Amino acid sequence: MPAHHLLLLREVNDTELPGLEWDPEQLEIQVDWRGMYNKFLGEKFACDRDFSDMRRNIALDSKSKLDAGRINQDNYIKELSARLEAARIVSYQKVRDERLDRQLSRLQVERGGESMDKFQKSAERRLKIIRSGLNWLDD
Repeated sequence: MPAHHLLLLREVNDTELPGLEWDPEQLEIQVDWRGMYNKFLGEKFACDRDFSDMRRNIALDSKSKLDAGRINQDNYIKELSARLEAARIVSYQKVRDERLDRQLSRLQVERGGESMDKFQKSAERRLKIIRSGLNWLDD
């Protein structure tokens, strides 16, 4: 799990926190708030744009099934709802994975080109590397 979650505009995300500074003695953090909002909203808009494209195709496909008599009205609504929810999740995961890949690339450069290929498969492993790079390991 990510070390943090942001809740903004009824949306939850583990967006990068630019300019993060942690003072463990004072139990305070500092964050570039404008940068954080920029990253958060940028991901939200990317997800919404990606989902919008998928939604249009899903709606047309489901409607054609209904019109062709392959599903009835009740199943049409259930199928459409399930497919739209799945598309929203896929859209979020795609945008999130792109961000994690960018963060990994940046950390790899900061660590002098250290190979991180073995961690590319799992998002949880990627998060551990990112936390490690930011000194956010659980102590």
